Amino acid sequence: SKNLKAIVIKASGKDMEVADRAAYEAFRKDLNKKIIEALPATVLHEDGTAANLTGGVYSGDVPVKNWTSNLWEEAADALAGSALTESYLTKRGACAFCGIACKRIVEVKEGPFALPEGPGPEYETIVSFGTLIGSIDLAAACKAGHVCNELGMDTISAGGTIAWAMEAFEKGDLKLADTDGVALNWGDMETVIDVVLPKIARREGRLGQLLADGSVAAAKKIGRGLDYTVHSKGLEAPMHDPRGGGHGMALTYAMSPRGACHVADPMLFVEMGARYYPEIGFDYITGMEPRSDENKPEAAVVSIVFGALENSACWCAFADALTIADWLNLFNSVAGYGWDVEEMMKAGQRVFYLKRLINYRFGLTAQDDNLTPRMLEPARDGEPEGIEMNFEGMKARFYELMGIDPVKGIPTKQKLEEYGMAQEASKVW
Repeated sequence: SKNLKAIVIKASGKDMEVADRAAYEAFRKDLNKKIIEALPATVLHEDGTAANLTGGVYSGDVPVKNWTSNLWEEAADALAGSALTESYLTKRGACAFCGIACKRIVEVKEGPFALPEGPGPEYETIVSFGTLIGSIDLAAACKAGHVCNELGMDTISAGGTIAWAMEAFEKGDLKLADTDGVALNWGDMETVIDVVLPKIARREGRLGQLLADGSVAAAKKIGRGLDYTVHSKGLEAPMHDPRGGGHGMALTYAMSPRGACHVADPMLFVEMGARYYPEIGFDYITGMEPRSDENKPEAAVVSIVFGALENSACWCAFADALTIADWLNLFNSVAGYGWDVEEMMKAGQRVFYLKRLINYRFGLTAQDDNLTPRMLEPARDGEPEGIEMNFEGMKARFYELMGIDPVKGIPTKQKLEEYGMAQEASKVW
């Protein structure tokens, strides 16, 4: 209501206090070298976050047309990270002090989606404005990402909402009278970029008002289409389909306190075999079949707890060459905690518990830890075709392992007290 877009904080100019700066500085130099020389960093530097898109197309990880399909073979080449590098990349960028430099700086020199040099799309944007809405035009995805940046819009929710609207229009659940006369056809990127995105950003007309609050709110407004929304807790799902990318992601999407999120924890990488932490239960040598429910609740527990640690440290998921010993060294040299592995993991679990308690105070319970029918129905094609997922079984086992009440959706009183959260327990039990 205040049209507030950002809050600017002016730094004091003082360095943060470090418990053992000498140990930290020596360790940091070795760690930077390890991160930069790791294979994921090399791949990300070369072709960005879309480097694995081609493999994702064939595994069924990349959603197509509002998650109605798990395979569009032409997209494997048309939207690949290498295609972005070859066709539109002008230079690479990096977050502050990062040696990976996975950011894309692109320019589209001609055509209907011409774009001056500027920030390029990440994987999520390429798929959100690619296969998800029926397009394999990479230049259009670049332009759509640019428009969202200019308008201050999230590309995942924007693309997911438009994909829902296109399916609703195709089914007849949305009429021209609902869309200001705008036809919402699959793959019509000029309409998406020139008309739909600006209308959403400005809540302009019936269409803008309808879609501005996302797909779930839109479906509720028209009284149709909730069954083919794709979300958890109202947040449109990322561009990784758990039916193909891994059943564990279905569980972590649903358990994430803020809704479906692929960066709340590293489950995506765990099921890809890209995380090796045997000390805490991530051992890709033993093998983990992505399109299976086996061991997924156990892996999800560890992933969610470890994700809480990573995110509390403001650590990038791509700088993943660390060992558990490295993580302990980081926390202990910077903060002086003196943790061992068990104490570190307990800290992560407390973070997750606290978030659950906050959600509960705002009215969320176990029934909100769910995915939509579209996300749980067996895939219709591609590698995961016909494979069923026992989501409810995984959810029940996760609750059991985490000590979560199956009705309230929060840790039991006993579990909270076990983790030193007796004061918090007294407010909810």
